[in-house]
Parts: sequence; C-alpha cells; structure tokens
Amino acid sequence: MLDGIRGQTNFRLGGWQGYQGKDFEATIDLLKVKDIHKVSVGFLQDTRAWIIFPTSMTVEVSEDNVNFEPYGTFVNQVPANNYEEQVQEFTMSKNAKCRYIRIKAKTFGKLPDWHLGAGGDSHIFVDEITKE
Repeated sequence: MLDGIRGQTNFRLGGWQGYQGKDFEATIDLLKVKDIHKVSVGFLQDTRAWIIFPTSMTVEVSEDNVNFEPYGTFVNQVPANNYEEQVQEFTMSKNAKCRYIRIKAKTFGKLPDWHLGAGGDSHIFVDEITKE
C-alpha cells in the first residue's frame, strides 16, 4: 500500500490488498512530525467480483499515536450497481501537522438482492496511500 505500485482495474494482476466483510483501517507512521496538505487512497470497484468501493473514508492525524484529531471524510458517490471496473482516489486536502495518519474505510457490507452473490460479504480493495 506504500510501495508506489498502483493497482489496475483488473484485480487479478495484483497490486491490491483485499478485505472481505470488514472495514479497512491502517495507521501510517511518518517517523517524525511533518506538515501535510493532502491524503489520497486508491480503491477498486468491480461489482461483478464482489469488490465495491467503501461507503466512506475518514482520516485522522496525530503527533503521538494516542490523541487523534479529525482530518476529513470522503463520501463515495459511485453506486454499487455501477458495473464498470474502475479505480478511484479518495482524496482530501487540509493543512495539518502530524506524525501518524489513521485511515478508516467503511465496507459496503452485505451484497444486495440485485447482486448474483446476494447476502455475501463485499470486499474492499485498497492500494496506494499517499500524502503531500
């Protein structure tokens, strides 16, 4: 997720970390307090393969890895029944000082009745986490 290699729309090529039936959470240690201006995370949607964009992503920042402050929230606008294989960057911009960046992405949850896998758990596929 931090190697600079971006996942493609074909998830079978690799480059993605997948999570099924649960939210995604990661904390990044920048090793020292830095100024940041933007945080982006890449996600994949391939509805036929049960991979659906998270419903939302929140970012929190901290200087001590104990006390986190809100940085921002990104709400997905792409419907789950959009069958186009697509990659989207969930991006938010704000000036902050931090050493730690915590990212939480909410899973779509159970697949709805219109899906061939109705009742199954959807996947979140995430690749690159970047900051500026």
